[in-house]
Amino acid sequence: MTSTNALPLIPTSLIGVIYLLGIAGYILQSYALMRLFQKANVAYPWLAWIPVAYYWPFLWTIKKSAWNVLWYLVPIANIVFAIIWLVKFLRAYGQSGWMILINLIPYIGSLIFLIYLMVIAFSSKVNYVLDES
Repeated sequence: MTSTNALPLIPTSLIGVIYLLGIAGYILQSYALMRLFQKANVAYPWLAWIPVAYYWPFLWTIKKSAWNVLWYLVPIANIVFAIIWLVKFLRAYGQSGWMILINLIPYIGSLIFLIYLMVIAFSSKVNYVLDES
């Protein structure tokens, strides 16, 4: 007797691989952000490891108040401000804001952007250059 509810082994394994890739991506992104926060001499760079809490040092890096995180609760405005702040974040390290367009590439855009963040985080040639004005 065979059960009709049994899931095939291959898709279940694929789900496990996807979870592992997600965890690896989270670890790499958190470490890269922590290094970038340290380059900017932001307080509490270890907050990069805590989901949602990493917005505070992210906003401090671009000289914004942590209260601006509340904009993420407003529909449509959250997308607009996320784009604006990510461009400012990249410019704070002397990078082009146009690099966020890489995220629009289906499937691999996020991976390419993660690799880009890692390069910025670990490159000795990239420094925090945001003006105080």
